[in-house]
Amino acid sequence: MSLQAQPRALGHPGAGTVRPVAVFFTARLPRAVRALTGGLLAWEQRRRTGGGFPAARTAVEVPVMRRPLAAAAAGLALVAGAGAAACSSSSPPSHPPPSSSQQQKPADTNPPGDIPDTQAFVPWSSPDGAFTVKVPEGWSRSSQGAATVFTDKFNSVRAERVPATTAPTVDSVRMRDIPEIQAGSRHFSLVSVTEVQRKGGKAVLAEYHADSAPDQVTGKSVPLDVQRYVFFSPGKGEAVLTLSGGVGADNVDPWRTVTDSFRWS
Repeated sequence: MSLQAQPRALGHPGAGTVRPVAVFFTARLPRAVRALTGGLLAWEQRRRTGGGFPAARTAVEVPVMRRPLAAAAAGLALVAGAGAAACSSSSPPSHPPPSSSQQQKPADTNPPGDIPDTQAFVPWSSPDGAFTVKVPEGWSRSSQGAATVFTDKFNSVRAERVPATTAPTVDSVRMRDIPEIQAGSRHFSLVSVTEVQRKGGKAVLAEYHADSAPDQVTGKSVPLDVQRYVFFSPGKGEAVLTLSGGVGADNVDPWRTVTDSFRWS
C-alpha cells in the first residue's frame, strides 16, 4: 500500500470523528480557547491535504499525531464546559429583590389627633353635682373658672354649667353665643348650628374651626375642629360640653360616646 493511499484509508474514519466533534465544541469555547483549537484544526487540515508536511511523513506517523489532536480538542471542550457551569452557578439570581410593598409592613398607628379605639371612658360628675358625663380616662384635668377641662395633647373635653331660665335654640345660639366665641378665638370659622338628639336629651350643636391656645413650651397653635353642645334642664340651666381636636382627626366615635353619656342628676 502506498504512502498516499494509507493516509486516506486511515484518515477517513478520523475525519468523521475529530472534525465534527471539534467544530461542535469549538463554537462553545471562550475566545482564547477557540483560537488555540482553531489553530489545531487548521494544522490538521493542512496535514490531511498534504500542505505544509515533508514528504517523508509516513502512514504510521499520521494516526499517532491525530489521536492527541482529538484528545486535546475534547479536553478543551470539557474544561470550557466546566468553566461555564461554574460561572452560571456563581452568577447572581435573575429574580429582582422583593419590593418594599412586599416586605412586612409596620403595625398601623393612629394619626396625630386621633383618639385610639382602645381609649377607656370613666364617669365624671360636675362640681355642683348637676350632671354626669363620661370623660376619657387618663387625660389631664384642670379648672378654668367654672369649667373643668380634660386634655390630651390638642384634644380636649370642656364641661361647665351656665345659669339659664329658657332653653337654647339654634337662633339664640347664633345670636348670643357665637359672637362671644368668635371674639375670644383666633381664625374662627363657623360651620353650622343645628339641633341634635342625644340619649340624655336634646341639645343645640355649634360646629366651628378655631386655633388652639398657644403651647406653653413651644408657643405654637394648631387649627381645631370644635363641637359645642348645649343641654338644658328647667331649674338647672344649661350644661355646655365643648369637644375639640386637631382638624381632620377622626374622633366621631369618641365624641359620640361622651355626648351620649350626658345625664342630668
